[in-house]
Amino acid sequence: EIEQGRGCTGPQLEMMKGVNPYISAYRDKPPYFLPSPVVWAIAVNLDKYPLNYSEVRWAISYAIDRKKLVDIAMPGSGQPCDPAPGYWSPLYKGLDEWRNYTLAAKYNVSEYNPQKSIELLESLGFTRGPDGIFVTPNGTRLSFLYLSWDGPFDRIVQPLVAKMLKEVGIEVKVKFLLSEAYWPIWAGGNYEMFRDFQWVDDPKDPYYSWWFWSNEY
Repeated sequence: EIEQGRGCTGPQLEMMKGVNPYISAYRDKPPYFLPSPVVWAIAVNLDKYPLNYSEVRWAISYAIDRKKLVDIAMPGSGQPCDPAPGYWSPLYKGLDEWRNYTLAAKYNVSEYNPQKSIELLESLGFTRGPDGIFVTPNGTRLSFLYLSWDGPFDRIVQPLVAKMLKEVGIEVKVKFLLSEAYWPIWAGGNYEMFRDFQWVDDPKDPYYSWWFWSNEY
C-alpha cells in the first residue's frame, strides 16, 4: 500500500521517519518536498495612499526577513522565492529561460535591510510619532489592515510579518479570513494589504502572475 501526504514541516517528517523508516520524501535533504507552484506574496493596493509611493512599498519589502519566516514556519519544507520578474519557486528550473536575470540583478527584491526601510520613509519627509509609527506630512499614520488567509502557517507567519514591520515604524493589523470572505475581497480590490497566492502556472488565468508588473508604477 502506497500513500502520500503533504502539509508537514521538515522536523515533522524526521519525527515520522523515526517511527516509520519506510516513509520517504521527494528529496533526501531540505527542502524535502516536491517544489510547490504556489508562492506566498503580499499584494498592496496602489490606489491607497501612501502605498502608491514606491518608496513605501520598498520599505515594506526591505523590512521582511523572508529566510526567518521560512525557518520558523516551514523549516525543511519552504524556501524564499526569487521573483525575477514573477513569483515562482527557484526550484522550478524549467522556467529559467523566461526569467529576466538582468532585471533581477538590478532590483534585489528579496533583500532584508530594515535600515533601508527607515531611510526610505524618512526621505519622503515621514517622521516617527510618539508610538514609533511613521506619520506622513499630511498626518496619515503608516497603519494598514492586512487581510490574510486563515491557515495554520499563516497564523505563524503573519504575526511575524507585523512584528518586523513595526520595528521599522509601519503598523500592520492582521485580520484572518475564511475562503468565503477571502476571494470576494481579493476580486474586488477592497483591501490595503492582502496575503496573495501566486501560481507558477495559474489554471484560471495565464496572465494572473503578471498583473503586478506594470511600468506605470
